[in-house]
Amino acid sequence: MFMCLPGIPQLFESKLNALKPRLRADPYFMHAIYTNSVERSLAEHLNATLSIYPQLMLGSYPKIGNPEYRVKLTLESKDPDYLERAFRHLLELIPGRRGGESGIEFDAAARRTER
Repeated sequence: MFMCLPGIPQLFESKLNALKPRLRADPYFMHAIYTNSVERSLAEHLNATLSIYPQLMLGSYPKIGNPEYRVKLTLESKDPDYLERAFRHLLELIPGRRGGESGIEFDAAARRTER
């Protein structure tokens, strides 16, 4: 890929180097849980998780008409250990998890996401 940028390259480079610290950010780490539970049955568990892990960013995304899952849950944090603890906690709370009847799939690898 070739790009043509305007200006004197040395001046452009010095300006870009001056901006680098402002553009740099810590990455976010994310886990996703896919479940066949209905969203309303998850609400109390999501709230309980957030009360213990208040710095967690938690999303709930229902998917109507999808045969693979009903709700996708996302957990995000800048601290991968914090994320892992919150993730494990929430997995233990989700209905249907016990008794070998999970109905849950999850992405166990923490992924870096850019915000």
